[in-house]
Amino acid sequence: NDPDADAVRLLKEALPFAKSGKSLPLEIKKLKDKAPEMQRSGAYTLAITKKGITIGIVDDNSLFYAAQTLKQLAKYDEGKKILPLCSIKDYPDVLFRGTVEGFYGHPYSVENRISLFEFCKRFKMNVFVYGPKSDPYHLGNWRDDYPTSLTEQQRFFGMITQDDLKTLAQKAKACNVDFIWAAHPGLEQGISFANESYMAPGIDALMKKFDHLYSLGIRGFGVFIDDMTYTPGGEMQAHLANQVQLKIRERYATDNIDDKIAPLFFVPTAYALNYGASYTLRYLANVDSEVVIAFTGYDCFSNIRPSAIDDMAGRVNRNPVM
Repeated sequence: NDPDADAVRLLKEALPFAKSGKSLPLEIKKLKDKAPEMQRSGAYTLAITKKGITIGIVDDNSLFYAAQTLKQLAKYDEGKKILPLCSIKDYPDVLFRGTVEGFYGHPYSVENRISLFEFCKRFKMNVFVYGPKSDPYHLGNWRDDYPTSLTEQQRFFGMITQDDLKTLAQKAKACNVDFIWAAHPGLEQGISFANESYMAPGIDALMKKFDHLYSLGIRGFGVFIDDMTYTPGGEMQAHLANQVQLKIRERYATDNIDDKIAPLFFVPTAYALNYGASYTLRYLANVDSEVVIAFTGYDCFSNIRPSAIDDMAGRVNRNPVM
């Protein structure tokens, strides 16, 4: 298969490719290490010897990360780029590595986010979830399409346009980062959690908004129902997550790996284990297995503790994202 274009660009940045004359060979081949961790997406081996460079990969993510490591290893000595002789075996220990922009107050700027994607690229992080509470098209007017233009005052307060979203999706992809756009349908213009029939129009509205974002190049979606004024029943929270994931899979199915949709990123109402309504989390155990369920530990701001992760995993029947 043709190698990933962004990985090739990184390789060219890291290595002085010779147009003519004698040069050391660069070999890219299928990784043969059968250890489970070395079969994960993104795992790679890298060997630099006096005879050449060999990269073993599982997939395009592997080549991207190996290229990033090569770029980090390259040093200059008297104007010449040099690489150390070494052998590296590297793999992702955590599936999702990244940032959720989900806070209150002034959001990041477009430039801030692009800088963050570059940071993620350097340190092999792979996900960014967009959900700033002050974006009215995330929370509030979440049913409406993003505008094509903004006033100077709207721009000052952090609002973004359709073109901004196109740019963010493109820049994230170039950095091997999944850009996940999340809606908050639980507060203003909120959907109904009364029963499945009452919720159905809200799910349709979510999918209509996702269609709009899909047309802008976004290939990952999320649903936040945190910080609501009440806690919906666990059954209806689970129904929401399950139905949206099923519709995403059905609507955006493709064999094109570059157009593949990320799994739904879901934040339940009781997103911390010490919250009184955390008993509702157990209803998420039977949600579609691809749904990514996030929480914040025992409290809203928590240290990462194995006991909290094990507790949450037991409730939702999957490894959670913290």
